[in-house]
Amino acid sequence: MRLGIKNNSNLTLLLLLIGFWIINLIQSTFTPLHYDEAYYWMFSQFPDWGYFDHPPMTSLFIHLGNLISNNELGVRFFISIFQPLYLFIFWLLIKRDDFTQKDALMYFLITASIPLLEINGFIATPDVPLMLFSVIFLGCFEKYRSTNSYLWSILTGISMALLAYSKYHGAIVVICALAANLSLLKRPKTYLAAFIAILFLMPHFMWQYKNDFVSFKYHLSDRNKSFKASYFFEYIGNVWVTLNPFLFPVFLSSLIGNRTKNPFEKTIKAVTIGFLLFFALSSVRGHVQPQWILPASLGVTFWILLACKRTTKKNKYVLKASLFSILLIAFIRLNLIFNWISIPAMGFDNQKDMLAIQAIAKNNPVIMKSSYSRAALYDFYTDSQANSQQEWSHRSSQYQIWDIDSKWYNQPVIIEVAQSDSSITLPSGKVFSYIKNEHYIPTHKLEAEWNNPIHKLNNDSMIIIESTIRNPYPFEITLGEKTNELEVDLVIHRKKQITEIIPLVDREIILPAKGEVQLLYEWNPKDNLHGDYELSYWIKNKPMEAWWANKDTYKITFEN
Repeated sequence: MRLGIKNNSNLTLLLLLIGFWIINLIQSTFTPLHYDEAYYWMFSQFPDWGYFDHPPMTSLFIHLGNLISNNELGVRFFISIFQPLYLFIFWLLIKRDDFTQKDALMYFLITASIPLLEINGFIATPDVPLMLFSVIFLGCFEKYRSTNSYLWSILTGISMALLAYSKYHGAIVVICALAANLSLLKRPKTYLAAFIAILFLMPHFMWQYKNDFVSFKYHLSDRNKSFKASYFFEYIGNVWVTLNPFLFPVFLSSLIGNRTKNPFEKTIKAVTIGFLLFFALSSVRGHVQPQWILPASLGVTFWILLACKRTTKKNKYVLKASLFSILLIAFIRLNLIFNWISIPAMGFDNQKDMLAIQAIAKNNPVIMKSSYSRAALYDFYTDSQANSQQEWSHRSSQYQIWDIDSKWYNQPVIIEVAQSDSSITLPSGKVFSYIKNEHYIPTHKLEAEWNNPIHKLNNDSMIIIESTIRNPYPFEITLGEKTNELEVDLVIHRKKQITEIIPLVDREIILPAKGEVQLLYEWNPKDNLHGDYELSYWIKNKPMEAWWANKDTYKITFEN
């Protein structure tokens, strides 16, 4: 048998994917960084076993890309290789004996017409390594299921660890695969695979322990918000649009109508449904970002392809819908390069804004207000120093773990503020208000602690709260607004709503370098406090907004 392109579906698909990868490389070179990409690029400047938001896999490959080039292509180069690689491996996994060259072409067209897959072909996000190692895990898992060998058990364990190092959502892939194959729980080698995964993940667990399990706390607790029906309907809309609104009904009908007994196809179905249902449930506690469901696109592609195999009518419809979708997506992708229609919400067109800020900052470092992404963009596009100063009402970020601003002590810095007499209108139309602080004092590493916390209180008497504040910096800090407008206040709050702010009794305290001092607060609780509240400390380093000075809040209950 000749293996020419005319009769070899694998070669046909491989050539198409290589061609598409070249297009993605061009797109990667000329499309400005998305603000999330800049944040991940910043990770790569500080290689580590973990970060506040994510495991380290994306940072590793961006770091390797930086060795090739220091521009957008360097950030995206290795990540861009992953898409043609995982799409080709997945094809090999799902390919049936009756699949032909036409099926390979249809598979390619379907994947090229799914917006979620398209955009993740040329931008650097943790979801792309997650896709590669999801496919590798599924392949190893199926081999282990069918052979029960030690080799595939070990390889399955390694692939599980690679999933976790890519993104924590990899756990959904593993859980759903096991749920579709519960009999594997009876095999001792299944637990060997789990042991191998844990063993390979020990460096990351050690990083989490060293950093007070900050990632787990953030994802499992801090992201929770009050229920809003809009989150759920927003999620449904995002699923419909990002998985191609013209093809999604075909996927649903094929998924429901195809009751396969093939174990591997049952695994794919479990992973696909598992992702869609998990994030549907997650939407009741907060916003779900569209890219989080990316692994479900594998199953979507597969079941649409099966629908094309079953009926000529659906085959023709999918062909037309895919070609039309590819044209629409091509226009959007070209717009990211040439910016015919400015769409600031997409988060790509930031370079001019950063250069405009640099023009007024000159050689001084810049502290961005509540924006880790803009701090990273500024660093990338100007090759200048920036930091993010989070506010108490906003979420934390990796910038609160890093110690970037310590070297700026007593130096002039530009600080972005809410309002100021000094401001410029950026090319995007946004206003950048700022002040110049001639003698900057970094403070976000200060930590305050309640020495003898009381968890149950009555609001009918004065309470004396004795606390300790620690200074890890190699310079002394003066607390008190008469000197440098730096305060450490005690804050009573409930569900992020501030109830009371209690200032220090002593308004001027010298905090020695790498030392600690005792703080005293006098608090007469308001009569209207009933039930459960939280007590925290925050730092006010004016003109910047307040930021929390303790890792964990103290739970208090008012009894009447």
